[in-house]
Amino acid sequence: MTKGIAGRGATSIGFAVALAAILFVVLGPWTRGPGASTDKKFDVGAAAVDLDVQPDGAIDVAEHLHFRYSGDAFTGAYRDIALNPRTTLTDVSVSDGPLGRYRPGGDTTIGSDDTAGLFGTTPIDGGERVVWHYDGQDGGSRDFTLRYRALGSTDAYDDVVLVHWAIWGDQWEFTVPQLSAALTLSHPAAGDGRPERVWLQPGHVDTSPITTATGVGVSAKRIPAGTQVLLSAIYPRSAFASVDRAARHAGDGRAFLERRADAAAPGLLDRVGAWLWVHALLATLVAAALLAVLFALVLWVARERPASAPKYLPGPPSDAIPAVGHGFATEGVYSDRVVLATLLDLADRGYYTQAAGEGTRKLKQLDLVLGVAEDRPTEPALTAAEQRVLNFFDALIGEEPRALSRLKERIPKHSEAWRGKWEAMNRALEQAGRAPLAWEADLRWARWGLVGAAIVLFGAIGIAGMERASEGYIPLIGFMLAIGVLLAPRSQAFERLASKSREASAEWQAFSRWTHDFPRLSDDPPATLALWKRILVFGVAFGTAQRVIESGRIPAAILASPEFMAGTGGYAFVGNDDYGSSFGSGFASQVAAQSSSGAGGGGGGGSGGGGGGAW
Repeated sequence: MTKGIAGRGATSIGFAVALAAILFVVLGPWTRGPGASTDKKFDVGAAAVDLDVQPDGAIDVAEHLHFRYSGDAFTGAYRDIALNPRTTLTDVSVSDGPLGRYRPGGDTTIGSDDTAGLFGTTPIDGGERVVWHYDGQDGGSRDFTLRYRALGSTDAYDDVVLVHWAIWGDQWEFTVPQLSAALTLSHPAAGDGRPERVWLQPGHVDTSPITTATGVGVSAKRIPAGTQVLLSAIYPRSAFASVDRAARHAGDGRAFLERRADAAAPGLLDRVGAWLWVHALLATLVAAALLAVLFALVLWVARERPASAPKYLPGPPSDAIPAVGHGFATEGVYSDRVVLATLLDLADRGYYTQAAGEGTRKLKQLDLVLGVAEDRPTEPALTAAEQRVLNFFDALIGEEPRALSRLKERIPKHSEAWRGKWEAMNRALEQAGRAPLAWEADLRWARWGLVGAAIVLFGAIGIAGMERASEGYIPLIGFMLAIGVLLAPRSQAFERLASKSREASAEWQAFSRWTHDFPRLSDDPPATLALWKRILVFGVAFGTAQRVIESGRIPAAILASPEFMAGTGGYAFVGNDDYGSSFGSGFASQVAAQSSSGAGGGGGGGSGGGGGGAW
């Protein structure tokens, strides 16, 4: 016997998928950075920075920016270069493929309209702005190169020279997919021009500088919006012919700079976080696969052992009440259909009189009229759950026979007293259905352990993503799908029945399966009125009564029986799937607490970096 996934499981998966899709649609545009427009926007698809350190300490910088456009009629761009107070820029130039080298004299107002091929520079607070104008760019991409010389940016000590430059700035409002940099020392006065030590800040950038015979190379992926990437290198003082274009500091600096480099070295959490950010999709898939394997293993361990029951049983395996039979058939999963099944069972046993009445206009079928029987049976004694059902409907029916479909109307809307009675009755029936079941294994704790693991795994990936940019929706989608799958199976899928209960459950499942497949089976149907009443009672509990009634296979003698027609003509109504499923929900809605609504209100390092834009 294999445990299946209840209908609410499929609903959980569907809910998770729908919620993930909504989150993707709603959060997706927001995660692409502040100020992004859905009509006209740009970003930098790749950036490469060449740093050529001169023998006098000046730095020649070349920035290669691959602009990507969405929208029409872009005619200008700007670049804000952050500078420390001692750094100045000279020899600024702009060029691109279509226009070649731009000419100076352009308007430096952001958003201005000027002649294509002109550029201009202007000081700004904390740096210098470069603005350039070009012919209309409609979508697509364009490559620009900015060149300039930085003076006073390097720090010269008696023993070493520190070169540090922000190869990417914290003013860019989007994630750059690819960032590369090359650092070289031109014409070293001594040695081969290799630095003594190189490091990057911050530590969560998922790359390390590589030193080669020709200099230092850096290649990093997905640098988040608002992140400054600072490249630093220590050279021996002897490698420079002079330091006229550097900022001079008295004394030795090697020990101090080494301590600074040690402090900037990324720790384990930085490295893990950087890897998770760059590989968010891969990490999400790995986490999902790991959880799926563990989840499948738990379900396999909790699987039911085979039982000896046949595939079909053409009648109830025992004289159990509907709540118990339904509990065995579903391994304890409750449905408020059991209320209606129990009421009909009590009627068939003589506790209520039965008569066919006029049906509703919607269903156009017979209704069932119930009255309190004057001479009720005394044996066998009712169970506590059955007694609650009897008391509940006795109070509703009263002294006059009542149509079953009209009973809920006798309850005052939102009545707390009747709500308490309804909930207590359902709890009693649920407990009655689960009480006979015995379990030999309970792995429900494993499900919640996996839920906790999903929170930790996807939370770590999400935090890494959202701290370094705003694309945490990748692990968020994975988390929602994982939680939907983990919560989809009914709790009984993690419990294994004891041997005796397993055999009884298999028999009741065989009977439930028979009522579902009855229309297409070829076996001889039962021939007694009493058995057919029992079958239809449980058909109501299983949600299969309508299939049985409409099958055309109920023997003609049974159908023609006055007792059957008078006593169970209403089964054509209450057995209808639409009504059977709405009977309990109708009562629950009638006694539900009244909803309420309300409203509220509330309301330093090196130069370089910076940011830029386009219009």
